[in-house]
Amino acid sequence: MTFAEIHDFVAAVERKEGGTPNRSFYLTLANQWCRLVSRRASLYIGDWTDATEGGLSVDGYRVTLPTGSRGLPTEVSWNGSVLAVADVAVLDLWEPGWRSVTGDPGRWMPETPRTILLDSAPTGTGAGLLVIRGPSYLPAFSDEEGAVNPLDWVPESAQLGCAHYIISMLPIEQPKIPNTSPEAMLYAQAELTSRQQTRQTHAALYRELLGELDSVVLTSTRRQFAY
Repeated sequence: MTFAEIHDFVAAVERKEGGTPNRSFYLTLANQWCRLVSRRASLYIGDWTDATEGGLSVDGYRVTLPTGSRGLPTEVSWNGSVLAVADVAVLDLWEPGWRSVTGDPGRWMPETPRTILLDSAPTGTGAGLLVIRGPSYLPAFSDEEGAVNPLDWVPESAQLGCAHYIISMLPIEQPKIPNTSPEAMLYAQAELTSRQQTRQTHAALYRELLGELDSVVLTSTRRQFAY
């Protein structure tokens, strides 16, 4: 799906209620959904480098990951070579002076969810030689030309969840009535109840598709590590 299709789906519901579609508001809610999905499942793998505005901060042998990172790297490379994963305790035991070593790193070690350590402080940083790949948030929907579609990384079966989420978050407009007669008031109350039920229905569908997303991601992970 595309954002245009999401927009049309939501707009049809809002027009039926007598509302006026607001593309900017839909876009904001769609990006909220992207953040919620990203917290639920690691669907998107980001790339960061030590180049200017590359996202990584290198201080000696310590590297700080950007705020867009959602966990430890899946791959770390230096000058095109993938680094092996090591353990700080092992290096401290067998190579106690590693923290004072400079030069091309050959191994990396997790330190915190936002920092990793290299087995030597690299020289020549800032040239984009250090590249880290890892789980990140889905890209945002954007009206800019050439912008990526975050739904490309979401399983097709769960993509409509974005529209359901937007509808569930739409404000409920009070029904317009021509007068205050008992009939008109009854109509207004019934219409208001219907709109509330619409929000609840789409909220339930949104949560149901999140559950399906969990199943798809879990199945994919099992297949990835199956032998």
